[in-house]
Amino acid sequence: MDFYTKKQSINKYIDKIYDQLNQDVLMISEYSTLMKKCGLETSKLSNYALAIKEEIKRELAVWPSFKNLTAEDREHLLSDVDRIHRELRIPPFTIGEDACMDTVMESSSVVQAVHGSTAGIRKEPFLNMGTAAGAIVGVGVGLLLTKSLPILVIGGIGGAVVGTFMGKKASRPSPSRAAASQVGTADQAVSKSKLNRSKAARHIQNRKTVIAPIFQLYITQVEDACRPIMK
Repeated sequence: MDFYTKKQSINKYIDKIYDQLNQDVLMISEYSTLMKKCGLETSKLSNYALAIKEEIKRELAVWPSFKNLTAEDREHLLSDVDRIHRELRIPPFTIGEDACMDTVMESSSVVQAVHGSTAGIRKEPFLNMGTAAGAIVGVGVGLLLTKSLPILVIGGIGGAVVGTFMGKKASRPSPSRAAASQVGTADQAVSKSKLNRSKAARHIQNRKTVIAPIFQLYITQVEDACRPIMK
């Protein structure tokens, strides 16, 4: 078995994991998402360690020196490999929120619009209710002055004109009922937590410096357990 090649393969895999994690961080802005990525890293490492163990046990099964061992010695060696794997400790990957997140202030524009109601405002015809009232007034004035029909008609028309003016004035909307639209824009400062990618990258690098020796020790211990049959 070529343990030198296995160690090189482990180094490449470790590099690949943390290179990918650094790439993922570029797309992350939330702390919870970063923690999910960290949890996934730990799961990958555990599965990889198990794959290493199973690969070595398969290679041992066909190794000539291993076949020449007694059944007891073979079982003892396989038990040693299992024990080394059980004793492997991969610490969880956690980064404190304060250690990788920055609080930033962002401006938020708030727009408020108040629209006045135009309900109840009607356009009156030229001859409105004021016209009818004015005509009645005009006829009454005419009767007082004379009983002549033309004068009555003239008085009625004049009263109608006055009534129309009065009706339009009465129907004019008050300022409180006029349509109004006010738009106000206010800038508010809002605090938000944002991932500091530089800080996260440093923690990822520190994690790599912890994990790489753990896996190198793991494969070295397995190699030492197998050394008697490799002579």
